[in-house]
Amino acid sequence: MRRNSQRLAAIGSCWLAAGATALACPICFQVEDANTVAGVRAGVIVLMSVTVVVLSAVAAFSIRIWRNEKVSRPDA
Repeated sequence: MRRNSQRLAAIGSCWLAAGATALACPICFQVEDANTVAGVRAGVIVLMSVTVVVLSAVAAFSIRIWRNEKVSRPDA
């Protein structure tokens, strides 16, 4: 228990010492209507879309396997 509280205190002190530097990148601090900001927004949307599609495919595949397993086992 003592070791966990020491680790938590160390992480908290490092986080507080970092200050505003640890909060966000310079692009996020200086939001302007520039091409860079539009590119970052487009990149975030693309990455989130790809993640959602891949996770949906994994979920659909898992459900399909679960249903096939359930159908093939008459005792279930």
